[in-house]
Amino acid sequence: MNHDLTDNDIFQALREGSEEAFGTLFRRYYPRLHRFACKYIADEAAASDAVQTCFMRLWERRSALVGGSLQSMLYTMLRNECLNSLKHSAIVEGYVQQARSAADTEPLYNADFLGAADHQLLYDELQHSIDRALDTLPQRTADIFRMSRYESLKNREIAQQLGISTTAVEKHISKALKTIAAQLAQKYGTSLALCLMLCLEHAPQAV
Repeated sequence: MNHDLTDNDIFQALREGSEEAFGTLFRRYYPRLHRFACKYIADEAAASDAVQTCFMRLWERRSALVGGSLQSMLYTMLRNECLNSLKHSAIVEGYVQQARSAADTEPLYNADFLGAADHQLLYDELQHSIDRALDTLPQRTADIFRMSRYESLKNREIAQQLGISTTAVEKHISKALKTIAAQLAQKYGTSLALCLMLCLEHAPQAV
């Protein structure tokens, strides 16, 4: 197949079941996708597996493709595959250790292991998941959680601002944490969710 073909040409041929088009697509994007995966999966073999899984799934679903950018589609699929791999790799244990060491001093969004540039993708995914969970809560509960975790206010300061007791503040935060935990567990699995909750649950909130 002509390697000068555009992605759109390959897309159309792929929908028709062209193995040659699939091979061209694989050769064109595999190297950069593998580099992308290696930023999140330390093991190069596991990163390679993640990329190959994405290509396999794309081939399996070729007849259902309806349009869009093949490049964006592949990166989106690989992003999800990397996040799934995080649940089962040694990286999870690394996150747990870093979360434990940072738990007494830093909230989730300031933790080094999520602030690093190489983990920006995971950071964005987590922020979206947490914000979506907060959107399901009563406004007062969500506001109190954000004041505690995002603005780093102490429970006593929040209570004074809102004219409620510190006990009430603690109950709102506890409710928010339970909702977020359920959201993270559903999306990332129990192991990674527990690791991430270490940061949230032990972030500064002294009365």
